[in-house]
Amino acid sequence: MNHHTTRRGLRRPAVRGTTLLAAMLLALLVPIGAASAHDNLISTNPDAGSTIETMPKDIAMTYDNIPIAMGSEIHVVDAEGTNWATGEATVTNRVVTQAVQPGTPAGTYTVQWRVVSSDGHPIQGEFSFTTRTGAEPGAATPSADPAASPAAEPAGQGIAPWVIPSGVAVLILIGAGIAIAWRRFGTD
Repeated sequence: MNHHTTRRGLRRPAVRGTTLLAAMLLALLVPIGAASAHDNLISTNPDAGSTIETMPKDIAMTYDNIPIAMGSEIHVVDAEGTNWATGEATVTNRVVTQAVQPGTPAGTYTVQWRVVSSDGHPIQGEFSFTTRTGAEPGAATPSADPAASPAAEPAGQGIAPWVIPSGVAVLILIGAGIAIAWRRFGTD
């Protein structure tokens, strides 16, 4: 067998190995695409559109995945445009919570929210509810200082839950492909 025939014979396995590696990487990307769907808001407390007796201490929103805390911002706005939210939004598992200042008057409130989905993309929306009773007029005054808004400081940091396992899987596949190629073709 001459040297030229041996080289040609090695090309076919190299093409197969490259094709196999490409197929494995493509298969890895398919689940990532499915995992990249934005999180969905599945419930709120108080319920959207509800009428409740008094304002709760905090507003809670539950999502179908764990949102990233960084960049979460929630405003609880009355009919005059006053934001009654106080402090930073917090994320615990799938629930984002925003504290509300005491002394809110009776009326309709709109919760305007923006959170970072577990896929890393911001999502936003709003819902409204009504309170029947409120604090006596002048009992408390919401902060008019924009620096007191939840947007002034990020609520924390997080990373999409699929990023690290996907990165590890890619590195393992690349390493396996290199090991297979090295073992199969070796050095001349």
